[in-house]
Amino acid sequence: MSDTRKQYVDFTEPYKIDMTCFMTRTEPPLPRWHALAFPFHPWTWLAILVGFIVSGPVLYCVAFTSGRWGEEVHSLSHLGFSVFYALGLHTCETFVQLPRRSSTRVFVIFLWLYTMVLTISYSTNLTAFLLVRKQPTSMQTIEDIYNSGLDVISMTDVFRAGIASSTNPYLKRLLPVHKVNTSTNDIFSRVLGGKAVYLQNRHTLEFQTSTCYTWRGVQRVRILRECYKTFNVAMAMRLHTPLKRKFDEVIAMLQQSGLLEHYFMDSLRVAASDKVSTVDPLSPTQPSAAQPTPDLGHE
Repeated sequence: MSDTRKQYVDFTEPYKIDMTCFMTRTEPPLPRWHALAFPFHPWTWLAILVGFIVSGPVLYCVAFTSGRWGEEVHSLSHLGFSVFYALGLHTCETFVQLPRRSSTRVFVIFLWLYTMVLTISYSTNLTAFLLVRKQPTSMQTIEDIYNSGLDVISMTDVFRAGIASSTNPYLKRLLPVHKVNTSTNDIFSRVLGGKAVYLQNRHTLEFQTSTCYTWRGVQRVRILRECYKTFNVAMAMRLHTPLKRKFDEVIAMLQQSGLLEHYFMDSLRVAASDKVSTVDPLSPTQPSAAQPTPDLGHE
C-alpha cells in the first residue's frame, strides 16, 4: 500500500505486515582442521605463548641459582634442557629427572598445575568443537553490507526511493551500488557467488529460500537479521467499488482466526515438497536452468 497507488485503486484492509529485507548466501562451515584453534580466544593463545616462552628461562634461572652449590640436577642448569622441560609439561610429556631443590620443586609444581588445567580445558573444548561444525562470521546488519562492498540488487526500482529517504546513514550509502535486474536466475547466481545481496520483501524471500534453495535441510541462502521499512500489504480494487466492505469483513475474520499465517506456512510446505533440489548447498554453481526460480514479483 502506498499513497501513490491510492490515487488509482482502492485498498482493502491490510491482511499482512511485511518488511523490506536483504538476502545473501549462507557461508559454508569452516574446515574441520580450524577446530584446533577454536577452544581458546586469540588473546588466550597469545598469553599461553608468552607463558611458554617465559617458563623455560625462569626454570633455568631458578635451577641455575640452586645448581651453583651442586645440589640441583645438572641438566636443569642448561637453558636448552630447561626449555624442553617446560615444553614437556605443556604437552603432558614430562621428563624422568625431578628437581632436588625446594625452590625448583615449588616452581615445577605450580607450572605442572598450570599446564594440567590448560591441557584439560583444551581437550574438552576441542571435543565439543569437533562434534559441532562452527559457522564463519557472516553479515547480519546493513552496516555489514556497506562494509562488504557488495552490490544490492532488486527486481524493481520501487526500493530506491525507500533507500534514498532512509535516516540510516549506512542504508543511504548503499544507493550508489543499488542495481535493478529483472532476471531471477542472474540475481541468484550473483547472490550464490557472493557478489551481491538481494533486496525484496521478507515473505517473498522466505518463500524462495524454503522452496528453491534448500538442500537436505540446509539453506543455501539466508535473510539478514536487520530489515527496514515496514509496510502494509492489501488487495487492490477498483475505485469506489461497493465490494470493498465485504472484502474487509472477510479479511478481518481471516486475521482474527490466524488462518493467513497458517495458509502461508502450508504453502511453504507444499511448494517445498514439489521441488527436489539436486544441488549441493556448498557448491558455488549456479541454479539449474531447467528449474528456474519462480518470479514472484513485488506485492
